Formats: sequence, C-alpha cells, structure tokens
Amino acid sequence: MSDQEQLRNRAARLLAMALKAREEGHLDSAERFTQRASEILDHPSALERLGTRSGEKVIEHPEPKTDRDKE
Repeated sequence: MSDQEQLRNRAARLLAMALKAREEGHLDSAERFTQRASEILDHPSALERLGTRSGEKVIEHPEPKTDRDKE
C-alpha cells in the first residue's frame, strides 16, 4: 500500500470518528477529527501538484497556467 493510500485510509478513519463523535454530541471532538482529516487529504494533493512522490526532491516548480496556455 502506497503512502498516499495509507494517508487516505487514515483520513477516512478520522472522518468516521468525527461522524460518531458528532452523533454522540461531542462537537469539539468532531471538529478536531474533521480538521485533521482535511489536513491529511491536503498534504498528498499538494505533493501531486508539485509532481512529487514520497522521497523525491522538487527540482523545479511547475509554472502556473495562464489564459494564454488555454488557447
């Protein structure tokens, strides 16, 4: 299982815990679990946008697309 799959699984478990906490009326805990899951899910997305995988170094950043690139 890749690092990204493990992170997604961890985020899914945190979201399940958030749902259970919310159902039990523990809104603060639910918020914390949801926030942590969001942070985990944002991390691999950021790495993918930079074109990296676990353990690779970023040599150059991709240039942002401009309106001219879309033509």
